[in-house]
Amino acid sequence: MAIKAWITEQGFEWLGVVFDAPRSSVHFAYRPLECDHITIKSCPVAIVENQQQREDAVARRLAAAGGHPNVVRFHGAYESGALLHQLLEYCHAGDLFTILMQSPNQRFSQQRAWTYFVQIARAIKFLHDCDIAHRDVSLENVLLSDDGQCKLCDFGLSSTTTQRSNERVGKLIYMAPEVLAGDSYDPVKADVWSLGVVLFIMLTGAAPVSEASAVCPAFRILCTHGCRILESWRMLDVCSTSMQLLLSRLLQPDPALRLDSMDAILQKVRWMSRCRREPSVSSFSG
Repeated sequence: MAIKAWITEQGFEWLGVVFDAPRSSVHFAYRPLECDHITIKSCPVAIVENQQQREDAVARRLAAAGGHPNVVRFHGAYESGALLHQLLEYCHAGDLFTILMQSPNQRFSQQRAWTYFVQIARAIKFLHDCDIAHRDVSLENVLLSDDGQCKLCDFGLSSTTTQRSNERVGKLIYMAPEVLAGDSYDPVKADVWSLGVVLFIMLTGAAPVSEASAVCPAFRILCTHGCRILESWRMLDVCSTSMQLLLSRLLQPDPALRLDSMDAILQKVRWMSRCRREPSVSSFSG
């Protein structure tokens, strides 16, 4: 059955296609009974079966914890033939990567990047507090609502926070060095690295490294000079000194020296705001 026909059969009003690829597609729809809009992500069951089990487990745990304004709401999943349809919160503005690429100079202002960064950090903290490590934090996995709220999504690669692993998961440019190396790693600290990459890209429009390994010249520079790589790019005017210091603690190649939790990151955020070094962001406890 075609996806549009399945959506109509559920009593929903089909509104359009976001994208349609051989392995997955995303559609928008309206649910008359609930009076809300939703996103429907459809994939072949054979491809996503294991990931869907994780998605379902994470959805139940997050719902039991009361949800979070910066985490996308999961409305359920349904199988139809060979397809699995996931019903998700409607975020009309799309994902942050696409929005960034459409922005002037393909980067955000420091204030805008800072606002998004804090929201994403809050979302990851909520997951970690629920004993969930995301393991695929990226701009592509953050949606933006019409009111400007970031919504972290896609939990199919998640694990518990205490589950050390040597799985190479996530997108290459966001992978922490220890993940890429295949070492046994702490997934919480891997999320911290990925969040640092997200912030770096929002500020500069480019990833700090193509991959976090010795074969990448930019990574060797990062290991030697830290985030002074910004100076070589002549990007210091878009990144304050305090922001550079924060990036250096997030993008620390040695996980033992990296900021070790979202609590530690948000504590830095509070300190930076009190010192008036960054735009003020209220309610940091979320």
